[in-house]
Amino acid sequence: MKRRKIVIGIFIAALLLRLVLLFIDYSWDVNNHISWAEDLWRFGFSEKYFSTISTHVFGSKYPNYPPLALYVFYILYPIQKVAMSFVWWANVTYPAFPSNLVFFVESNRLLAGIYKLPSIASDFGTAWILYLFAKKMVKNSHEKLLIFTAVAYLFNPIIFYNSAFWGQIDGFTIFFVMASVYLALYTKKTIPSMLLFVVALLIKPNPLIFIPVYGYVLLKKHPIKNIILGGFACFMLFYMAYLPFNIHPLNPVSPFVIYWDKAVQGLKLEQVSNSAFNFWTLILPNAWIPDTQKILGSLTYSAVGYLLFAGSLFISFFFVLKDKNFNRAVLYDLFFSSICSFLFLTKMHERFVIYFIPFLVLLVVQNRKLLPLYVLLTIVGFLNMYNSWPVPRIEFVKKVLENGVGYRFVSLVILGCWVWVLVEYYKRCIVRED
Repeated sequence: MKRRKIVIGIFIAALLLRLVLLFIDYSWDVNNHISWAEDLWRFGFSEKYFSTISTHVFGSKYPNYPPLALYVFYILYPIQKVAMSFVWWANVTYPAFPSNLVFFVESNRLLAGIYKLPSIASDFGTAWILYLFAKKMVKNSHEKLLIFTAVAYLFNPIIFYNSAFWGQIDGFTIFFVMASVYLALYTKKTIPSMLLFVVALLIKPNPLIFIPVYGYVLLKKHPIKNIILGGFACFMLFYMAYLPFNIHPLNPVSPFVIYWDKAVQGLKLEQVSNSAFNFWTLILPNAWIPDTQKILGSLTYSAVGYLLFAGSLFISFFFVLKDKNFNRAVLYDLFFSSICSFLFLTKMHERFVIYFIPFLVLLVVQNRKLLPLYVLLTIVGFLNMYNSWPVPRIEFVKKVLENGVGYRFVSLVILGCWVWVLVEYYKRCIVRED
């Protein structure tokens, strides 16, 4: 009973932390989300939407998110007007009503706060799914596991800074990825798992990095018949998601073309590294080199990045195939997929460190020796995010991170952490066969 109260207290404290941060500030990208929703309400859904310059341009000239994210933005947009109508009515009707509240409700800070709500809710959903994973992985007090997963995820600064303060939607994507993987690993619900994975892809394209491992799980754990049916259901979901935009409704390939052109290739920045402290910032004097520039004969930086990612993933996957504990091996490989993509692919953003945090939490559940690595990766990952959005600004920290030695040190630490996990995994799970 005492531990249950502790768990409730942890969730309440995590919620209060996010509510405190909700309206203080928000990142530049939230303006994009608001602008894209405003255009949908103003001009409606159209096949020209993805190729029309936004009314308000905040870095991205064109909408470059998949449709489910846009639908969420669209639904959230009128909430401010509804709140404004209520507050104005209350202000006129009741003399004691605080009139200054009207100015806050009509401000962009309130609207930006509203746009943070899906990611904030997703933080709690993901923490719960991590607990479900942990229950399957170890025989321990369930309340102890819930306390650890809740604290390790909900109070990780990378997580709450990204959702409640910065206002990004990566946490929203992560929730559906984790739910999909859980169903694939521990249940026979093939179709729901596949649909959830597609939902994640229709919010942001980042889960593409998990497809090799996720596909292997499906083939290993689920009947081919179910996978084929799930594939058809996923195709229909993907097709229907784009249908309101009237993109060649009789052409079944059209949604995939638009997805690749606008969501995957439609990033506004095309540098080797978009502020991510990774392999490229470690070895290059200037990571703002276009990734289309050639580096090895006819190979571009982008092509070399894909090769490095595939090679690093192959090394990880080779070890995973030798592990007799399949479910554990999958979680390790999903962690490797996320950290290797951050390290070696081009056009990586600093906030993509968030994608390996949930898997890292689960690795610590399995192996307590990795707890120092969790702490270290959290620190350097957060410093990478803070470098791009230093709010509140601490001049000394910012100067250290902008220094070549500073950001190269962070890059080297993240690279070293990948090697650390790989070696520890090999020694414990392959050599000793724990």
